[in-house]
Amino acid sequence: MKYIIFDLEFNSPFKINRKTNQLAKGNTIPECPQEIIEIGGVKTNARFEIEDTFKTYVRPKLYKKLHPKVKKKTHITIEDLEGGIPIEEAVRLFIEWD
Repeated sequence: MKYIIFDLEFNSPFKINRKTNQLAKGNTIPECPQEIIEIGGVKTNARFEIEDTFKTYVRPKLYKKLHPKVKKKTHITIEDLEGGIPIEEAVRLFIEWD
């Protein structure tokens, strides 16, 4: 028996209030309020010992500016995302990795 544990990182739109210099909600697309920017995974055996790992950055289509809070929490950079791959390819690679 094996286990796949996966983790998704998301980005969301934002604005900077010019008067207060504070973060505010950006223009969200209702059908997709957040966008996947990273897919990670760990494959373990039955004893939960790590056998393999998976990580890929996803090039954003909708929210191309990296939210400052996401950047601070994940340490992902805009350069990482610019070097990323389309979501369709990322999902295909993750499925094939299984």
